[in-house]
Amino acid sequence: MDVISPERWGRDHYSTLAYLGHVYHRDAGQIERDKMRCKESRRHMKGELARMIPEDGTRYPTRLQNGDELDDHDDYDCAYDLVAGGVLTDVGTGINPQFELTPKGLQVWSYLTRTRKTAGAMDTLTWAEVERAIS
Repeated sequence: MDVISPERWGRDHYSTLAYLGHVYHRDAGQIERDKMRCKESRRHMKGELARMIPEDGTRYPTRLQNGDELDDHDDYDCAYDLVAGGVLTDVGTGINPQFELTPKGLQVWSYLTRTRKTAGAMDTLTWAEVERAIS
């Protein structure tokens, strides 16, 4: 799957970062799988772990900038885009995904938690705004 660049990130990328930042700081990096949109076909979720997935997240496309949507792209794909964008580090395994904030990721996460607390607040967020805020 192609990596989504930060300039195209939308609500789902930023909400995934907000959640993973929370997990990193408060829950020792342990992701609650039922809080992540997950496509049924995701390899590390098959078998015994499949019953932990509340529903197939494929039904909900990833929302990008300008109202664009990306089918077959879940919160784990968003997390790997965030890794490619330099705000997360992948420190988990295929069966136990886990992420840490990079120094830049900590700045972005701090900005999100300070300024984007209301529902829908991430809908209009752009990477240009984030970069201005953290520079």
